[in-house]
Amino acid sequence: MSKSSLYFRTAVFLALTAVSCQETTIRDSGQGSKEAIFWNDAARYLAGLPVGPTSSFYRAASDPGYSTHVLLMDRFWEKVNRTENEHIRAFQREHLKRAPDSVVYPLSGADFGNLYHLFPDAKQYLMIATERPGRVLHPDNFRPEERIASLGAIRMVISSIAQYNYLYSAYMRRYMDGFYVYGGTMPVVLIMMARMGHTPLKVEDVVINENGRIEPGLTGAIQGYRIEFRADGRVRELIYLPIWLSNEAVDPSTATGKFLASRQGGALMLKAAVYLLHWPKYDTLRQHFLKGSKLIVQDDSGIPFRDLTDFNVELFGNYIRPVPIGLVGYHPQPDLAAAYRLRSQPIAFHYGYGARVGTHYSNLQVARRK
Repeated sequence: MSKSSLYFRTAVFLALTAVSCQETTIRDSGQGSKEAIFWNDAARYLAGLPVGPTSSFYRAASDPGYSTHVLLMDRFWEKVNRTENEHIRAFQREHLKRAPDSVVYPLSGADFGNLYHLFPDAKQYLMIATERPGRVLHPDNFRPEERIASLGAIRMVISSIAQYNYLYSAYMRRYMDGFYVYGGTMPVVLIMMARMGHTPLKVEDVVINENGRIEPGLTGAIQGYRIEFRADGRVRELIYLPIWLSNEAVDPSTATGKFLASRQGGALMLKAAVYLLHWPKYDTLRQHFLKGSKLIVQDDSGIPFRDLTDFNVELFGNYIRPVPIGLVGYHPQPDLAAAYRLRSQPIAFHYGYGARVGTHYSNLQVARRK
């Protein structure tokens, strides 16, 4: 390891240690405006949006190089709105106006943007992925060059959204799980909230207790976070949990299984889901999501089309064959391809792995329980 690398890692470690007391004070300072102001300003700073001169983030927002972050984030969001978000919102208004008020998004990564735009009326959002949750620590505890480098890393993570409406796993592993100041999924989720005009009110670390309930804390087998935020005049809840999905994860005798069972009965979203639920060895996991969902929005990498016999399914986009993805196998669905030849409606945005092939190769299914 180089001296510079060792120095950087040591500096980050010392900064994290030094800020822990300050962060605890911020998080525990009450339920009121001070906490909400902090998290709203944190989200706006990360998103490249203005913070006022009285904000504790104002000094960091005056860093040389931060104006470049603002410019690039403005360009990024303009393109995402023009090529993806506007079309997703129009699709939601036409095809997903009636939806449950809770939604589960397995294998979500940090993709809060698609989740909210497809389900803007939900009260509860649950995101499940393998990426670490991360934390947002105050930028004043780090050197300006560390802050700016970390903002650049975040831009690398989200850059593919503007082109494919897709987060690359390799980018997430490289830039979200490294030694940058702002790591994990939390900064990306807060950026999406701020850019969509939402207001984070409270952020807390949570765990699943032995009874399968979410509670504040840092000690537990599954450690994630909960964000309370205001969107369109209503307060909503987002929970992010790093759960490795398997048959054991939905075992009703386990804490995780009890929790996931409590979240059944709503909507399920699957997007670029690595064909996990196509594997026979994950039949229990597949049945859990299949039987526990009233509405499913997915691409071909989600639940196999042959299993949707209890649902009325609308097809959108194009499907001929699956896009080959690394080590997850090749899972063609002739029945889905035949159904697409008979009936499908166009979509004007990217969804799932098809976006990696070309503009008109995305496919999307909306399945409502009969």
